[in-house]
Amino acid sequence: MIRSDILKELMPIISDQLVVCNIGLPSQELHLMDDQPSNFYMLGTMGLSSSIGLGLALAQKDKVISIDGDGSVLTNFGTLPTIANNVADNFILLIIDNGSYGSTGDQPTYAGKKTSLTAVAKACGCENVIECSAEETAKVVQDALNGDKMTIIVSKCESGNIKVPVITMDPVVIRDRFMNTVAERNARLKSMGNIRLQTILDIAPLVLKRGEVMMKCIANCFVGGPSDDGPHASSDSESSSPTNSPSSSSSSASSCSPSSEASPQLGAFIAG
Repeated sequence: MIRSDILKELMPIISDQLVVCNIGLPSQELHLMDDQPSNFYMLGTMGLSSSIGLGLALAQKDKVISIDGDGSVLTNFGTLPTIANNVADNFILLIIDNGSYGSTGDQPTYAGKKTSLTAVAKACGCENVIECSAEETAKVVQDALNGDKMTIIVSKCESGNIKVPVITMDPVVIRDRFMNTVAERNARLKSMGNIRLQTILDIAPLVLKRGEVMMKCIANCFVGGPSDDGPHASSDSESSSPTNSPSSSSSSASSCSPSSEASPQLGAFIAG
């Protein structure tokens, strides 16, 4: 599998996510396959996809996926220690490592030789680093989206490109529609949070009222049964009458049964 094959398998997973995509062919491939206002295409800043993605993740709560390449990460090597020391658990960095500078003619990178970006990321202090094959990438990305931990994914694939047209959209348009999408998504998240809070406030009095009814039912069941003469009178009565008399058993049983007044309340509580 080459990079475009990985992106094709990722489309159903990332199409509604905030995505910052690497310069050159990766952005062009993503734009061709599934252009979305939630995609931010890098058109002139090699090595900064991961940096922009991290900054966006730190600035708001929605999840952010940065799609980067091994050549770009090698160009901006300071990005990995920066990510490690500024943890954003809503950030996923996907490094598609094909061992080459794909956009400039597939010249080999050091990541395709002796340098392991997985080992480098761990050495920089990144805690959740996963290396996977191209075929495993979609599942690993889905698992990262399902979780709540910053994840660095190094996807190893073959070198190679497909023919794609250049992105003719104005960079200002790309920026503005992406910023508007970020604002809309965060407004929606805030609104959902307010709705949850209002729901809790609305049901709190009902929960408290039901708790009060339940306590009254329990009190009537276990406290309201005995006679008003007090516990000593009860013990005196028991000593002067036969232990196994029918009346004694009847009296004892009635003291532990719910009163006629409590039963409707208990039934209403259970039904409610």
